[in-house]
Amino acid sequence: MAELTKVADAADIPVGRMKQVTFDGQPVVIANVAGTFYAFGGSCTHDDGPLADGELEGTVVTCPWHFSQFDVTSGQVVEPPAEDPVRSYSVHVEGGSLYIAN
Repeated sequence: MAELTKVADAADIPVGRMKQVTFDGQPVVIANVAGTFYAFGGSCTHDDGPLADGELEGTVVTCPWHFSQFDVTSGQVVEPPAEDPVRSYSVHVEGGSLYIAN
């Protein structure tokens, strides 16, 4: 079984919002979509734009630099110029805390 690392408190990320955390030395963004939490790589694969500064609409985050779009549930590219997906992480919720598996 993978070890879980606490990355945030659920109460700190309201519905429709995102928060950047550091996990395993990397920027990771936690998004709250209708009460379900998703975690994905914090840097756009096109030009390293900060996805936590982007806009979240439903399950799609838009990079603020060149407007690449990613599905936060899978990390897949929805709209170029990015061609490669961002990494997706499994989020575990326990006692109001959010954990990502190592």
